[in-house]
Parts: sequence; structure tokens; C-alpha cells
Amino acid sequence: MITITLLGGIGNQLFQLAFLEYVTRLNKKPLVISDLNSPSTGHSSIKYYETIFKHWKQFYGSVNLPTVRENTKMNYQDWSNLSNCKLVGYFQRYEYIPNDFISKLSFDESILTKYPDISLKYFIHIRGGDYKNNSFHQLNLTNYYKKCLELCKGNDFVIFTNDIPYAKEVLPTYPIIEENEVDTLLLMSKCRGCICVNSTFSWWGAFLNPNRPIYFPAKWWNDSSMDSSGLYFPQCNIVDL
Repeated sequence: MITITLLGGIGNQLFQLAFLEYVTRLNKKPLVISDLNSPSTGHSSIKYYETIFKHWKQFYGSVNLPTVRENTKMNYQDWSNLSNCKLVGYFQRYEYIPNDFISKLSFDESILTKYPDISLKYFIHIRGGDYKNNSFHQLNLTNYYKKCLELCKGNDFVIFTNDIPYAKEVLPTYPIIEENEVDTLLLMSKCRGCICVNSTFSWWGAFLNPNRPIYFPAKWWNDSSMDSSGLYFPQCNIVDL
């Protein structure tokens, strides 16, 4: 048996759940999610096991197993030959995501009727809130946005953000769509193209539908020792800051 506790916001939890699927199949072990009633970090009040993760609700359980931790630099690892254990880490690599993982996610598509032209839009993600004044995550993306907008000129844009006042300071001329994070991921997945930031949230908004123009910043963290290579899946375009 292999288990994991889902931690952080929905982007982090998607990586953790995908990895649990990957590693249990690799090792031919049953999976258990030891705390499907996340989030516990203040990112949201939505019960993901009743919405996007409801396919896995049956695998909720409480077990006490020895801990196995991901290496702290997020390098690719060989996870074969695992014994029964509890996994701790972020596991942010596209190589760890099973091909059928996305098809198991659950979305309420009724939100799409509210935005009938969403498929004609490019989304821009602006991450404020907990990223502001965070020495590890906060990047100066001013030039990145300019470059991406030039690459995508001629298109219509919408903004998704966790911090509306901040987004209005960064890019004041574009409309903002404000929905909960599960509906926002679905809307992101339906957009014509993606201007993402160094956030696992917009990463998943892009990865849910990778066959379109997708842009990511060339830098992900303010720590050059961290391995971000697993975040740049083959279909994405990498843009310098």
C-alpha cells in the first residue's frame, strides 16, 4: 500500500495525486489518500473529493506507514521497488503523470454556458496574493508579459487571478474572470491559448489541454539549484523574463 497526504492548493494537489497514481501502478500497490479532505492551507474551502477528485473518494483512508520523501531539488527519480509507505513531496514533473489521469478528473461543465466564447480567448494568469513579497516564488514578470502579448498579438485575452487589485495594477486593460478554482481550471482548459506564470495552478490550466499555444516563463523559482525541467512539457513554449 502506498499513500499520500494532499497538501497545498489545487495545483500542488493535482501533481501529488497524479504521482500517487503513477507510483502505485509502477509498484503494483493499492493506493490510499490519507487526507482527501484538503485543502487545509487556506487556499480554498471547496471539498475537492466532492468535486474534481470525486473519482478517488473511495480511496480515502487512514493508515500509518513509514515516510518516503522526494528529494528536495525535485530532480527526476526512479520510484520503482517501493515498499508500503507514505509519500511526502510535491512531485512536480510531467513525466510522473499517467496518460489517463486527466480523464479521471471531474468538472461541472455548466459553467461553460456563462462564457460561450471562452474558446476564442487566450488566458493570462496573474498570481498575486501569497506570491507577493515571497522571496522563493515572486518573479518580475513585466517583460515576460510584454513578450508573450507580442507573440500572441491579434488575439483576445482574459485574466485569471487570485488577486484582482494586483492584477489590475499589472495589466489594467484586460477583463478579469472571477470563479472558484475548479471552474477556473475548466475555463482555462477551454481557452485558445495560455500565458502562464510560475504557478502550478496555471500549469494545470494549460496541461489539461496541451495542444494549443502555451507560454511559460523560463524561470520558475528564485533558487537556481532547483530542477524545474519537469515543468516544461514538450508542447509548451519557454519565454525569457
